[in-house]
Amino acid sequence: MAFNAQIDIDSSFVYIMLNLLKDSNSNIESVTQHPVGKMIFSHASEVLGYSEDINSFWNNIIKKERAKGKEHIANIESCLEYINTHSIEFLEAFNEIPKYLPRSYNLKCKLYLGIGYDIGIAYQGNAMINVGNSIFHKNNRELPFFAMHELHHVGFFSFQPLNFSLASIKTTENLIDAIRYLTHLEGLATYAPFSLRKRYNEVSFFDYQILMNPEKRKIFTYEYFRILSELEHKREKPLGEADFNILEVMSGQNKRLWYVTGCHMAEEIDKHFGREILIQTILDGPESFFKYYFKTTL
Repeated sequence: MAFNAQIDIDSSFVYIMLNLLKDSNSNIESVTQHPVGKMIFSHASEVLGYSEDINSFWNNIIKKERAKGKEHIANIESCLEYINTHSIEFLEAFNEIPKYLPRSYNLKCKLYLGIGYDIGIAYQGNAMINVGNSIFHKNNRELPFFAMHELHHVGFFSFQPLNFSLASIKTTENLIDAIRYLTHLEGLATYAPFSLRKRYNEVSFFDYQILMNPEKRKIFTYEYFRILSELEHKREKPLGEADFNILEVMSGQNKRLWYVTGCHMAEEIDKHFGREILIQTILDGPESFFKYYFKTTL
């Protein structure tokens, strides 16, 4: 029996950031000393290789966020209001996540609300969604679904920790391993909200528009495996600078191949072998995920 998720939504950082955006005389230390400020900076440094100090990091973000003006602030406040007035919707979303994680695992963590960094992250045992991101300003209903995505990462990392950074990818084999790992990670996190999204008829986000269209899904999946196959055939060759462009194709806004293809793979495994096998791949790792997917194509 899966446990209900125990998620504490913490919005304290957003209110500090809003004060800074409205009042240029506010003290940046309230941001740099906050657990979320530290968490985001640490993620940028460790995972993305950001090399400047924490004050420079947050000063740059605050400058960019201020430049977006009063409408941006109003949109952030609208996100906060949505979260505060839709607690049942968030509770339903949170309690859906354990259905896609090992039964023995109890998802208990914080969901921080942030501003200025990524769409969301999972890091150090907690998750964050960026209520300053335009995705949520265009459609508040995306908030619980992206929260599900990041919270699933928290569970996934408990069994398959992220053990590389962009800077650590030195060889073609490193790049292949990173793509396979991130396809597993992102594919399952994209799949976890899919059923609930369809129930609420909220499939307007790019990934799900592709997934809901059989022809487009086929095209995107084919392109993903074509790229991966080409890399496999030059596994022993040195990694070229142009090869890093593949990461943008895999994750960038125009393709998002590992989200779409990973979700497709997860759905096929779920259909052919059942949820327990799909979840077992979290325990066993990406090799298992790809093995079971290829079995569905036989």
